[in-house]
Amino acid sequence: MHANTFRSLLFTAALMLTSSLASVSAEPFESIEITSEQVLSSYQKIHIAPVEVTLVDDEPKLLAERRRSSYVRSQPPVDERDQARKAEDLHKQLTHRFASQFTLVSSPAEDVLTISTKITRMLPSRPTSGQRRRGVGALGFGSSVSAGGVDYAVTMSASGVQFYSITESYRSNLNDGLPRTGVWQDADRSFDRFSRQLLHFVRSN
Repeated sequence: MHANTFRSLLFTAALMLTSSLASVSAEPFESIEITSEQVLSSYQKIHIAPVEVTLVDDEPKLLAERRRSSYVRSQPPVDERDQARKAEDLHKQLTHRFASQFTLVSSPAEDVLTISTKITRMLPSRPTSGQRRRGVGALGFGSSVSAGGVDYAVTMSASGVQFYSITESYRSNLNDGLPRTGVWQDADRSFDRFSRQLLHFVRSN
């Protein structure tokens, strides 16, 4: 085989691999399940349902025995007050984002696309009050910083018919150079990113 022909084949293979990787990375969420075909962008009205929080219930005793590196992969103790506050924060973020493109309504209807969101995991950037009370991992508020994040589960429906089920997972990068002074700083950053993703998905499908 001539050298030029070999190089041409390598170049073609590289282009195919790049194209394949691009198609994978272009996916907007971790998983998307289509239950019923529907043009989401055809809806003019959106109902953002109240955000629910259904966290994984890890055993606190086991969490206390884990090293900090493994603790960040598990759901730490999160007070109900914090859960309710962050659910409201995400709802406000979604409402703010979609209000710029759609008419928001307060209840479902036949001509309304309903977006229902659950938070299934909340990883703080610093120890929560529940962690500090329980002494999980002997973490001190002033000294411990972790890679915070949020896991989401979303359904989109109208008239009781579900169109899409979506899951998304966000984790921060402690090498980004950003100071982390708040317990839910990474979660709040995730809310902004996720609301943009969700709006773009509805507008594009």
